[in-house]
Amino acid sequence: MFHRIVPWPGGTHPWGIVLLSVPSLRKSFAEPHDGYHVGIHEFAHLLDLAGSEVDGVPVGMKPDRIPTWLDLVERDVAVSGARATRSARMEP
Repeated sequence: MFHRIVPWPGGTHPWGIVLLSVPSLRKSFAEPHDGYHVGIHEFAHLLDLAGSEVDGVPVGMKPDRIPTWLDLVERDVAVSGARATRSARMEP
């Protein structure tokens, strides 16, 4: 059985490797005001992975900045989810 390959924008590995889809990265630069940039998104994961636990907070962030950061993360997750839903609907 064959499976359709879903567009994959990027990913981060605990070894410090970031993989980015060229079309997704180009789209992020072409649409700077849509609230999502795959490069920034994946590098933010690397900052989180640099700590002792994966908790959504970059290592070394000042404690008074954490609530603002987590608000940004929540918005990013909402935008990412909406984009994935739109992409899935557009698949033939």
